[in-house]
Amino acid sequence: MCEIIQVPIFCVFTDFLSVIGRWKERNDYTEYVKYKKQVNKASKLLRISKRQFKEIADNIKSDSKLFYTYMRSRIRAKPTVGPLRDNEVTLVSNDKDMDSLDDGFFASVFTHEDTEHLPAAKMCFQGQDNDKLCSYSNTEDMMKSKLCKLKMNKAPGVGIRMLIELSEEISHTVA
Repeated sequence: MCEIIQVPIFCVFTDFLSVIGRWKERNDYTEYVKYKKQVNKASKLLRISKRQFKEIADNIKSDSKLFYTYMRSRIRAKPTVGPLRDNEVTLVSNDKDMDSLDDGFFASVFTHEDTEHLPAAKMCFQGQDNDKLCSYSNTEDMMKSKLCKLKMNKAPGVGIRMLIELSEEISHTVA
């Protein structure tokens, strides 16, 4: 996993613009040296940033979480839930009250059904009893291939990684 640089490049470029303005106004050698240092610093940060993004983009198939983490970190406007109206009367801005208001709205979407009088399910299978699928067997090779194809970035924690690493040892137990 590569480390993402934390220094915003636009800060370096704004410093660069102020230095170039002073250098053009004064036409002084010390300002020129400061200007060259800023140019080198900005160029270096831009090169590092491009290299890091290329690494992230190259590894998107194997480590998509890093890519989406990077993209989320680049979003400037963070989504927030603002104050809500309670029954169109009062304005609720407390987090706990807004949470209970959201829960009530979410629960109102679902209907409460009568579980006493459920309709009977009709049979879809039209064949004979000996044609029914009664048993299913897995081989050790099938389980090993399925365990090896698991994607580590789909579930948090070490559980998936452990299953992949121990696939040879546990495939006969799972089958």
